[in-house]
Amino acid sequence: MSTDPNLAWMDGRRYLQDEARQVPKDNSDVDRWTSMHYLWKLANQKNHFCPLPEAMSSCLDVGCGNGVWMMEMASAFPGCHFVGIDLAPEAPTTIHPRNCTFDTGDFLSGAGLPYEDESFDMVHMRHVLAWQTPSHADRLLDEIVRVTKRGGRIEIQEPDTILRSATPGIHLTQYNNAWITLMKQRGLDIGLTRDLREPLLQRGVEASYCERISNPVGRWGGPVGGLWIPEAAGVLKVMRPRLQPVLGLDSVGYDGWVEGCFNEFERCRAYMDFYAVWGTKQ
Repeated sequence: MSTDPNLAWMDGRRYLQDEARQVPKDNSDVDRWTSMHYLWKLANQKNHFCPLPEAMSSCLDVGCGNGVWMMEMASAFPGCHFVGIDLAPEAPTTIHPRNCTFDTGDFLSGAGLPYEDESFDMVHMRHVLAWQTPSHADRLLDEIVRVTKRGGRIEIQEPDTILRSATPGIHLTQYNNAWITLMKQRGLDIGLTRDLREPLLQRGVEASYCERISNPVGRWGGPVGGLWIPEAAGVLKVMRPRLQPVLGLDSVGYDGWVEGCFNEFERCRAYMDFYAVWGTKQ
C-alpha cells in the first residue's frame, strides 16, 4: 500500500487527499477512464473539437490521468511534443510514444503549472474543472492561458454534473439530489462547466466556441447508449461509500436503489450532457 502523503484510502480504494473529486485514483480507476476515453471518442468520432494550430509543435494535457488521450494524439502527430501533468502518477513510465513526457505535480497549488509563459501551441484539459472549487477553477484557467502561446489553442471538455432525462424518475432525482449535496459539501459549483466561454473571453481567449454534446445512457439510445451502461455502473460502484450515507440506505437498500436507477435509465430515457469549449489566445 502506498505511503504517499497525498493519497488516502477508503473502503480499499485510493483517493487524493483534500481533493473535491469524488472518485478514486487507482488501477481500477485507470481502467475505467481508459474505457470512458474510447467511448467518448466513439460517440464523437474524434479526439479534439478545435481546429489545431498550424505547425503545432507542443501540446500540454492538464490532468492527463493515464495519458491515453495524449498518447493517441502523439501517435497521430509525431512532429508535436506532448506533455501531460497530473496530481498522481497514472501514466506509463516506459512504453509510450517518444514524443510524450509525463509530469507529476500539484498544479492547483500556489505555484501553478510548472512551465514558462507561452510554452505551448495548444493546451487541452478534460474532466478536471468540474471537480474544482470556484477559486481553484479560476486559478487553473489563469494558468492554462498563461502557458499557452499567443495564437495558440485552448480546448476544455467537461461534463454537466447532473444526470438528465426526458421524463422524471424517482431514483434519478434521488441521485441528482445526493450528488448536489456531495458537491456542495466540497464547495463545488454545480453549474461551473455549462458555459466556460465568458471566463475564457475575460482572459483574452477570443472566438471561444461552446458545443453541448448529449450522450444517451441506456439501450434506448442505441449502441452508444448501451455502452454507457457499464460506465454508469462503474460510477455508482465507486461512489457507493459517498452516496450510500447521503441517501440514508444500508447495503441491501443501496443495491436495490441502483437497480431502480438502471430501470429508469431506460424508462425515462436518461442522458448526460458534456461541453466542449475552445478558443484562441490573443
